[in-house]
Amino acid sequence: MARRALLSLLATSVVGTSLAVSPGPVAALAADTTAPQVVIAAPAASPESPVHVGDVLTADFTCTDPAVEGADISGVASCNGILESVPDPSDPEPAVVDPTPVLSGQQLDTSLPGTFRLVVTGSDLAGNHATTSVTFTVAGRSPADVTAPEVTVLSPVDGAEITVGADVRADYSCQDAESGLVRCDGDVTAGQPVDTAVVGAHTFTVTAEDAAGNVVHRTVHYEVVARQNVILRGRIQDETGAGLTGGTVEAMLTGTNGVVARTIAGSDGRYNLALHAGTYDLRFRGPSSSGLGADLVGRDLAADTNLDVTLVPFVTRVSVQMSDGMGGEVLSGNVTAYTPSMAYAGTWPVGSTGQADLTLTAGEYYLTYSGVSRNAQAFFYGETDVLTLDQDRTVALRPDTRSMSLTLRDADGSPVTAEGYYTCVATRPAGRREVLESVSQQNVVITGSAEIPVLAASDAAGCELHLQTSAGLAFTRVLGSGLASYEVELADPVQVTGQVSDGVGGRFARGQVTVSGGQTGRLSTSTMVGPDGQFSFLLEPAGYRLFAGGSSDRLDHFTVARTVSATTDTVIDLGLDPAPRPVHLVVERSDGSRVAGDVEVTCSAGDGNAQTLRYVRHVNGEADIYALTGDGAPACGLWVRPPGEAQVYRQLDGSEGTVTVVVPRTVHVTGTVSDGVGGAPRHQATVQALTPTNEPGGLVTSDEAGGYDLPLAEGDYRLQGTGSSHRVGFYSVLTTPRSFPADQQVDLRPDLLKLSVHLRGPDGGAVHGRADLSCATSDVTGLAFQEASSHVEFTGTGALWGMSGTGWDGGPACWLNIYPDSGAPVVRRVAFEPGTPKDLVVYTAGGVVLEQGVDAGHDSDNVSDLVEALGPNGGDGNADGVADYLQQNVTSLPVSGGGSGHDGYLTVAVPSGTSLNNVSTLPLHDASITSAPPQGVTLPEGLVQFRLDGVPAGSDQTVSLYPSSTAGLNGYAKYHDGAWSTLPDDRVTIVSGQTGPDRVDVRLTDGGVGDDDDVADGSILDPGGLAVLQRDQRAPSVSVTGVTDGSRHHLGAAPRAGCVAHDEDGGTGLAGPCSVTVTGGNANGVGDFTVRATAEDRAGNVATTVARYRVEYRFDGFLQPINGGGHPGGLSVFQGGSTVPVGFRLQRADGSVVAPLTAPQWLTPQRGDPTSAGINEAVWTEAPTSGDAFVPVAGQWLYNWSTRRLPTGYRYRIGVRLDDGTTHQVVVAVR
Repeated sequence: MARRALLSLLATSVVGTSLAVSPGPVAALAADTTAPQVVIAAPAASPESPVHVGDVLTADFTCTDPAVEGADISGVASCNGILESVPDPSDPEPAVVDPTPVLSGQQLDTSLPGTFRLVVTGSDLAGNHATTSVTFTVAGRSPADVTAPEVTVLSPVDGAEITVGADVRADYSCQDAESGLVRCDGDVTAGQPVDTAVVGAHTFTVTAEDAAGNVVHRTVHYEVVARQNVILRGRIQDETGAGLTGGTVEAMLTGTNGVVARTIAGSDGRYNLALHAGTYDLRFRGPSSSGLGADLVGRDLAADTNLDVTLVPFVTRVSVQMSDGMGGEVLSGNVTAYTPSMAYAGTWPVGSTGQADLTLTAGEYYLTYSGVSRNAQAFFYGETDVLTLDQDRTVALRPDTRSMSLTLRDADGSPVTAEGYYTCVATRPAGRREVLESVSQQNVVITGSAEIPVLAASDAAGCELHLQTSAGLAFTRVLGSGLASYEVELADPVQVTGQVSDGVGGRFARGQVTVSGGQTGRLSTSTMVGPDGQFSFLLEPAGYRLFAGGSSDRLDHFTVARTVSATTDTVIDLGLDPAPRPVHLVVERSDGSRVAGDVEVTCSAGDGNAQTLRYVRHVNGEADIYALTGDGAPACGLWVRPPGEAQVYRQLDGSEGTVTVVVPRTVHVTGTVSDGVGGAPRHQATVQALTPTNEPGGLVTSDEAGGYDLPLAEGDYRLQGTGSSHRVGFYSVLTTPRSFPADQQVDLRPDLLKLSVHLRGPDGGAVHGRADLSCATSDVTGLAFQEASSHVEFTGTGALWGMSGTGWDGGPACWLNIYPDSGAPVVRRVAFEPGTPKDLVVYTAGGVVLEQGVDAGHDSDNVSDLVEALGPNGGDGNADGVADYLQQNVTSLPVSGGGSGHDGYLTVAVPSGTSLNNVSTLPLHDASITSAPPQGVTLPEGLVQFRLDGVPAGSDQTVSLYPSSTAGLNGYAKYHDGAWSTLPDDRVTIVSGQTGPDRVDVRLTDGGVGDDDDVADGSILDPGGLAVLQRDQRAPSVSVTGVTDGSRHHLGAAPRAGCVAHDEDGGTGLAGPCSVTVTGGNANGVGDFTVRATAEDRAGNVATTVARYRVEYRFDGFLQPINGGGHPGGLSVFQGGSTVPVGFRLQRADGSVVAPLTAPQWLTPQRGDPTSAGINEAVWTEAPTSGDAFVPVAGQWLYNWSTRRLPTGYRYRIGVRLDDGTTHQVVVAVR
């Protein structure tokens, strides 16, 4: 350890201000610059006996600080070793030891072979260091692995109690840090269920083995206990809160379909269901045909539970398997659902598998189905009884058929081969309704006899055969369905032949003859007729009606019908008879000038319109035309259409020899036919004029853009425009009668209104689907009738076009069909308010339809369900996964009352268990707002007002507001009785950049801050709005008074610190007076001090100013015999080797003596320049002061400085450090 000479104070005397100390000799020592010596005794670098694995080896090393003549010895500060490994480059797996601290006498680790190094470092107190190392080798092999692997069992938990039958999965692991793991086996494989089937004590064991053969078994114990019985009770109700008596409650083990318990709700929907404790899927259904239900998945029932459930319309899925009942493979088809009242519910296509998946709102339906099978040669149709579809199920659809043996023979009893088709139609009772079924097959070939499928239901006239023999004989038979066999015996046939002609000598072009009637009256066969007009039929003897249609070079088209009794071979002429008569036509104006144009003649005469003709000819003022003669009334209509002039229509009879048509003065009606909503025309439109007596007045086709020019005679007409567009589809309008005395422009368009259909899935997301809207009404001003139909395929939102008014039955004018890809079809009548477009939201998961005119039926927030459904995030404004219109505590509505220029939405959400009531938004110009917001307060989206009910009295409640954007928002403004205020900043939190929409959280207090009624009554009334506050962001100015930054003061004379502050002009003003804090110094009141002056304005801006100063002792200089300070007299020169007494006095500002808290510290003298000045101070021999602290002596402080070892002939700076932080020095000389 360090050895230093210690000087003791022998005597001290005080005479006035002088000190007397006896002088004595001293010698100086040099600083310690020599490093310690480090010696390692063990381990040895070349040991006589090698170190082997497992040997005991102890570290032995020392560090010493050597003595050097003339120099000080500082002493050893530390002596520490580090053991580290030395890798062997030739060893592929060398032993590696992390560097480890080692102390002398510590046993070293020799468990592994390899080369190691011990490094020892010694340090002395002067900061000198020395390091020595030794390298040694541990020889031998690594010890054998005798440590078994480690096993961890996480499941089952040791000591656990597990319910019988519970699904508990094994979870365990094994590890081995030495030779490696060979196996890790449990009673079951990890991840598989452990045994919980039997009540009682159980164990679970895991066995692990490593490569060295070490084996370990880890066993945990668990108890399987019997299930606890629990009661599930509660009430099921509809959305109005009415109890649903007769509803059902079913429980299934989670993830299974098997019902383990079921009950029927009693009075007011109350139910009780006994179960074993466990986790269940619960299915709630309303009474039969209600279509109401709810499913709760994974509900843990560990104890008796009360559960009230509100049932809503829900969707059921029906898997249909359709077949034709005739053994054929279905190619395609359709299934249609109707309610028991025959309301259409939707149609679904059926593919080649015969399968279809129907999605319907739960309820009662009957199904109709139809399809094609047997390579498109067979057709079938059927219906079901009324089905209750309140859960997913599978339905098989097929006509009820049986096989019938059909035999064909001629009059001689010989088999007959025939080909054709048959059809069977029958009805049968099926519970609540009679169902209709049918089957038919085309291209049926009968060779004497065959088995054909017919309907099993008995019907005397259910089936018809339509066949033609190989000889060409066409015949029909009507027979009962449900027959096991049927035989047809054919009589000898007759030949019916003839010729078709126009009756006026025209050259025949082409035509067709059809024969109907026969023995059953249901025969229908036809043949094409060539230019010769000849035809021939082979028929059974019977009465027939022949119908011929054709064209010639004189008549564009004509028809002739005749009845014939064909009991033998018969020849019949099918020409117009009586033949059309020629009529001379003259077309002229009122001035007698002839007019050229097209002439169209249409005639119909005879019983049942047995003869007709139609043709168009161009005439140049006059021509001969043909007309039929009617039976007492004109049989023909004549159109004269001169280009650019009025069209003339008149009746015409073939008995008239000459007919003169005078073209009257022409007026032109021009305009555009359009859908009225900007859709591009799909085809050219037609415009027709009708007289008040419904006679035609003119007909034209529009151009491609819909423009038309209709020439008419002066008079009164109704105009009908018919067209189609890419936006609307088909449309037609018919005006009320109006007079046309001159040219007029009339634009023809329906009065259409937009219907926006929004399809939403269970999560509120967009759903794909298609929709059709068909409308027709006569209840439109200026229109006698209008109709339109539109179709759209869309995802999310699609546009259709409808109209206001009433339909033919007095109901709404429009019929809407919606077919979402997922979810039940929607079929309903839709009413429009005049001039008002409409929105309709469909939640496909439950078939819920929301539209205008439906008030807030699901909650009491005063906001219609449709308005909420049209809100952001698909009607889920706060993105909590539940539609807002279904929640009492969440609502979405347009901002600023939904007025023009404000198309954003605001969502208001309050804590679950509370409810929002009477929610509305207001623009700032609303009449109820009697004063404008104060300057600097802007409400971008107006005000929102609501009442929050169901809160604990006096409680704080957080209201979350979801605006269209939170950008710039920084406050919340309140309005009450004409006065405005803003909530404190700590009550308004902007939440952005997190999961979910950005929001503003506002904290309100019932009966306190933010509650408009100031009453703690469990209800908070809040009219207010999200605000942008132009805040005072400039801090006030503040300064320190009394002290100056950097000033110094004597103890007892330091001034008192203060402050002054003021806020800028236009600022919010000071929140209060400024404040001052003073820190620093010691208990004596001296040292360095910091003054901190703080001021705050009403906007919360804070300003701080700092001033620093020092308080010191009064120090009047060193006392004699040292000159300087308060004792001038030049440099004090002392004799070398003598003692120099250094003294001073510490005082307050008023001169009174003060004692420091800490003894003044002697400063190490600093040698300066050489000096030859002579000794001018007495020689002092008092004993030197030991240590470095001054000694108090009679109100003074004294340090006897020894100059024994100091070089002489130099100046020295000596001094003292005080606890006030000051240092005082003086220069003396030593000779």
